[in-house]
Amino acid sequence: MENIKDLFGKQEINLIELCNLNPELANKFVLNTSLYKKNLKSKSLYGIPLALLLNVFPKANDISKLVSIKGTIIRSSNVLLKNVEYSIECTECDWKKTVLSETDITNVCETCMSNNCIAKQAFDNAIGHQTLRIQDIGNPDTLSDTLEISAEGKWSGRFFPGERILVTGIVKVNMINNKVGEKIKSFLTLHALNIARIDDIVLTFQEEKLFDEFKNYDDFKKRETILKSFGSHIYGYMNVKLGLILAIIGGNNNLGFSENKIEINETENRKSKNIISNDENKEKLSENLNGDKSFVCFKTDRRSSSHVLLVGDSGTGKTQLMGCCLQIIKPAIKTNGLGTSDAGLTTCAIKQGGEWNLEAGALVLADCGLCCIDEFNSLKTNEKSGLLEVMEQQTLSVAKAGLVTCLNARCSIVAVCNVNNNFSLKNNLPEFLNISSPLISRFDLIFGLFDDKNYQNDIKKTDLVLSRFTVHDEKESAKKSNLWSLATIRSYIKLIRNNKIETNFVVNNILLKYYNYKRKTKSNTEIITIRMLESLYRLTEAHAKIVSRNVCTSEDAYISIFVYESGISCNKICKFDSDRIFIEPAYFKGKTNELISLLEIEK
Repeated sequence: MENIKDLFGKQEINLIELCNLNPELANKFVLNTSLYKKNLKSKSLYGIPLALLLNVFPKANDISKLVSIKGTIIRSSNVLLKNVEYSIECTECDWKKTVLSETDITNVCETCMSNNCIAKQAFDNAIGHQTLRIQDIGNPDTLSDTLEISAEGKWSGRFFPGERILVTGIVKVNMINNKVGEKIKSFLTLHALNIARIDDIVLTFQEEKLFDEFKNYDDFKKRETILKSFGSHIYGYMNVKLGLILAIIGGNNNLGFSENKIEINETENRKSKNIISNDENKEKLSENLNGDKSFVCFKTDRRSSSHVLLVGDSGTGKTQLMGCCLQIIKPAIKTNGLGTSDAGLTTCAIKQGGEWNLEAGALVLADCGLCCIDEFNSLKTNEKSGLLEVMEQQTLSVAKAGLVTCLNARCSIVAVCNVNNNFSLKNNLPEFLNISSPLISRFDLIFGLFDDKNYQNDIKKTDLVLSRFTVHDEKESAKKSNLWSLATIRSYIKLIRNNKIETNFVVNNILLKYYNYKRKTKSNTEIITIRMLESLYRLTEAHAKIVSRNVCTSEDAYISIFVYESGISCNKICKFDSDRIFIEPAYFKGKTNELISLLEIEK
């Protein structure tokens, strides 16, 4: 029992250690924390088991229990001071007294009974207090439910809207009465004892075995496996599928921030890696006045996220491709240009209890993830202008209701535009799509999905659609068994997304030759800026990640060029079949030689 007393006497309590010392006490502690109020005052927890994690937000039967929940921060209040005391001192006899409430202040000395007492605020025991509101976006069990988090002490002021966190704390009831005569309103809150940024990487044994075998494939087989698995119900569009996957993976991530680590009982789930990882390559720590590690965000010299614009006729699979993208990355937010405002995309100021707070919009909630915008051309001009900073600087500067701040919006954007049947590649894209040149130049890739009349392709498309409604034979089932599910693709992308890729002189020379050639031969309808060169670098790095390389090669550079050439934002310098070039080695080699001779690149 002395060990248990020592354990509760510490500022941080290890739940795993408590469970090992006394499982019965640990069980009582988790089920009814009200019995241990004194032991938990101003303390925090670590060593938290997965058994505490709830799939839904806590209900009334969870009051006073210790639980863990996941969610995305959608609103955060200002950091206020709590436990501010008042010190009363008599100027005649030096009598002193400390009171907690302003109503308890008196000017009468209890010793000499004089009226010469002075009250001063004392901040010796004051701690920071912040209210967060989270929502488990993407969880069908919670839908649009939100939960208020009470963060105190070292947990206050460290987390911002858009961040995905894992919170462990005590479920409590909060009551408010705004007006006299009104009924008291009660709602559940979670008093946080541990908050950590989460990074979900949970690999099953089958996935680990599959990825080990995948490393032994050649580059073309790796690419073919992923492309045919991604949107397998959509015929063709290999260039579009590859471009979307490259945009989601992104280039080298130069962002830096600190992350507090939460330990999880490995004996419960050895395969689970659902913890916060301290990546030394992206970690930058700072210490606040209390010596606690605090979140740091700083800008980088270039962005790592890529953006894709899909343009085409109705019924060509644009929304279906966007739906596949939403399933291979987290967080992923989808919105529609017809029902979205500028505040819904960026952020809005909400007044609550006489205080203004910022509530995150779609772009902020999709931080470090993906934001999909359907009916992009339906957005108003002022709504599109809010995307300029987000798409380039990956931040969102806000000055609303006296609140001036800068929020992270490090997300890739996939936008969809429907066009009329009279669209031609000779059209000026900014004018035809009603999108300004600065905005359209921020898209790394612009693909056209048009309903061309091709009898052979129509037969293949109809066969693919009808096959989903018929019984498959053994050969067809064997082919599909080799394909990955979208969940497997998501796990693989999560595994490779933060890899660091190095470039070399050969890659730089190829991309620079292509960029200079495009600058010399560009037409009046093309937008060729330095952003195009940066886009090619990001796509090259992303492709190296897909094929499990740490150093970019000439093949990665040529793939990125062919992906860019297959779009509608530029005039093609060489003709090729976009459905064959990425999966057929001989065809790719022949077209690469044409490109080498055209750009005059030395082999």
